Amino acid sequence: MPATIFKNTILRNLDAETIARLRLHRVSFAVGQTIKSQGHAIEKLIFIEEGMATMITKFAKWSEVSVGMFGYESMIGISALMGTKHSLNEVYTQVAYWGYSTDVALARREFERGARFQRLALEYVQTQLLQAMQSAACNAKHAWTNGWHVGCCFARTE
Repeated sequence: MPATIFKNTILRNLDAETIARLRLHRVSFAVGQTIKSQGHAIEKLIFIEEGMATMITKFAKWSEVSVGMFGYESMIGISALMGTKHSLNEVYTQVAYWGYSTDVALARREFERGARFQRLALEYVQTQLLQAMQSAACNAKHAWTNGWHVGCCFARTE
């Protein structure tokens, strides 16, 4: 792949050799398109360049809740680097996007090198955990009316 200036935060912070080892392929998804299906094998990691995706958890028939968002700072499918074989959630496109994908096996090999890719991946996991905690706090603190969130919650940056 020729020298590329990436918008994705993770890719932008990797050196050319790491990018080459990941063997990235361009991908695009339309609005509402399923990217990962709950229970299906995680075969690719996806790095969004432009657009947005949503992760949902399904509880029971017809019951689901949004548990995460993905944008240009994201790596969709990162749980595969931690040993997860099948997607625990659904991920679908909220805003049409394009980005890059890599095979999980290539990404896992790069992750196990213990270099910059691993550090960036773990920092991203930390960000996802913080997002989940903030969502849980907001859901507990603010009311929901007919599917619409009443109130707003912001992280403090002191």
